[in-house]
Amino acid sequence: MAAPLETEQLERPPILVVDDDPTQRIMFKQVLQKAGHTVVDAPGGKEALELFAQHKPLLALVDAIMPEMDGFELSERLHSMEGGEELTILMATSLSDDADINHAFKAGAADFISKPINWTVLQGRVEHLLQSKLAEQQMRAAEQQMRQSQKMNAIGSLSSGIAHEFNNHLASIMGYTELLQEFLEQLGEERPQKYAAEVYKSAERARDLVSQMQQFSQSKPGELHQLESKPLVKESLKMLRSSLPSSISLHQQLDDELPPIMADPVQFQQLLTNLLLNARDAIEGKGQITIRMQAVSHTSQSCSSCHNNFSGEFLQLQVSDSGHGIPPEVLEKAFEPYYSTKPVGRGTGMGLSVVHGIMHEMGGHISVNSQSGEGANISLFFPINKKEAKESITMEQHEQMTGNTATARKILLVDDEVSITGYLGELLEMNDYEVTTSNDSQQALSLFLADPSAFDLVITDMTLPGLTGVELATAMMQLRPELPVVLCSGYIDEETKQALTESGIRESFNKPVDSRALLESVGKLLQAA
Repeated sequence: MAAPLETEQLERPPILVVDDDPTQRIMFKQVLQKAGHTVVDAPGGKEALELFAQHKPLLALVDAIMPEMDGFELSERLHSMEGGEELTILMATSLSDDADINHAFKAGAADFISKPINWTVLQGRVEHLLQSKLAEQQMRAAEQQMRQSQKMNAIGSLSSGIAHEFNNHLASIMGYTELLQEFLEQLGEERPQKYAAEVYKSAERARDLVSQMQQFSQSKPGELHQLESKPLVKESLKMLRSSLPSSISLHQQLDDELPPIMADPVQFQQLLTNLLLNARDAIEGKGQITIRMQAVSHTSQSCSSCHNNFSGEFLQLQVSDSGHGIPPEVLEKAFEPYYSTKPVGRGTGMGLSVVHGIMHEMGGHISVNSQSGEGANISLFFPINKKEAKESITMEQHEQMTGNTATARKILLVDDEVSITGYLGELLEMNDYEVTTSNDSQQALSLFLADPSAFDLVITDMTLPGLTGVELATAMMQLRPELPVVLCSGYIDEETKQALTESGIRESFNKPVDSRALLESVGKLLQAA
């Protein structure tokens, strides 16, 4: 298994010195080592090629005139090797004519220095070439980070748009299937009930996938609460243990004193689930998974997902496995949506991209330490902060708020999708509400203006042709400020939700709307009206 992540200062690669004159090599080494550089040296081209493959230096000081393989040929061969494009070559030569100097540049030398060597000039050129190479690498890394960020943002926007459109269709599929299940139950038709149940299960899986797309695009943020993480991890592992074969051993290493964090409890569980299932698949049926949790301070690392540096105090949740590890070429793409190394049908490629979205939404980061064949360690770093948490409700409190509170009250239902008004209208009528539906916002406003007291509550979609749901609600509430309005949309982020509340809209739901939650909210609003 790979060792746990540790922050360490990486040393610069050594400088490669190649010269067939042993006295000259000793002088090069002494001068460069005195200047603080690490040096490896070779008497000829063959040995130099072996040292380069082993150490991957950024700078090589190469003598031009050597037996068997001269500096010109060596330069060309070094540049043709894997990683050779990163190498800067400083040619040392006693040749002085223009043809030889041009030959050195054509062979790939970045600069040359004449023999006999001026050692002060040598130190200056070496330092200048190294600084230029390091600056070039930093610039390329920044450009790569920017391209990655732009790509993730673009895919996030695409995912958000797909999720929004798909939710409208999914809402009616799930809604009508739910109504069909109730109808078949009343008829006592067992076999059709099983068929309908399978349709609903598939729709639920589609809904979960859409939810993952929304979480990746950060269009559907969670509601943050102050969490005691240790009990949550223990409870989650109890539930998740059944998804692991008995041939996989699960170990917990949770520190006793752990600080609380600000997180959404459902999303926290989803993070742990994704990492645990990834570890299960990496082990391929037999091995060990270890869950570690500890508080870390003064850590300074680079995020494996967003590639930004981060430091400070964090709660570290680490999932380690004894599987086959993650090759570097796979790790580069691991957090991209829809990227998967699993066979078709065994993975959506959304797991780690969802982890990316949730963690960065909460201000956290991710670190991955893995080598092919040596297992993997994935660490989630949750920021420790002192924000005031929203009060959490217990399951008992939630159950007390549920129940059929419907009375013969009148509801105006507005959505441009006929299938959605059809399903929701029937759902509400089955619960003893009197429902008027409209698929046109202008028509809905006209119905309301004809008799502002005719409706006790309004349910409207946000995205409508003509008047938007917010504009429709605002126009209605100008005449009846106390009118309860429920707004539904493909996705509603936290900022939008807050703006809706401030505008007077009492409740808002993401599609597909949970029927029980909607009925509960409608009952509470009408009871309070």
